[in-house]
Amino acid sequence: MIEGTCIHCGCTDNNCKQCIEASGEPCWWIDDTHTVCSRCYFERENLDVMTDEQKAIKELRSMNREQLDLVPYDTVKWLCLAKGCCNGTKVRDYGIAPYYWRQKMQPSEFIDTSHYFWLCGKHNKLHKRLEKNFPLGHIYTKLMDPNKETIINLKPKE
Repeated sequence: MIEGTCIHCGCTDNNCKQCIEASGEPCWWIDDTHTVCSRCYFERENLDVMTDEQKAIKELRSMNREQLDLVPYDTVKWLCLAKGCCNGTKVRDYGIAPYYWRQKMQPSEFIDTSHYFWLCGKHNKLHKRLEKNFPLGHIYTKLMDPNKETIINLKPKE
């Protein structure tokens, strides 16, 4: 065993990309020796320790589009993170914030809005152009508003 490396999936302190791809969120260490990550612990070893809420969320996040269409949801707006912009895209709120389902993604999937941000078409193009000449940190501080509330409720249609 190598301390700092999961014995199941191989993720490390500096790279849990495979856990993010598999579960939509970063993992954390379950044990003091940093040899078992949270995703592997819950998915492979101890499903019985998951709460009913965690099991329900896991089941919901594993459903396909047709199954999700049968589950009640609210529609909310995920706002562009650019300073002063109020453009947004509609996402489904199944009550498991910060996870929202975005059908326009390919493939359609749940997005963790606490780890990802959305840019409207105009600001996404600007971001891409700026990436060629400036470091990402500089672009982020100049273009983005990190304190912006990015999920807003839409009024129900009457």
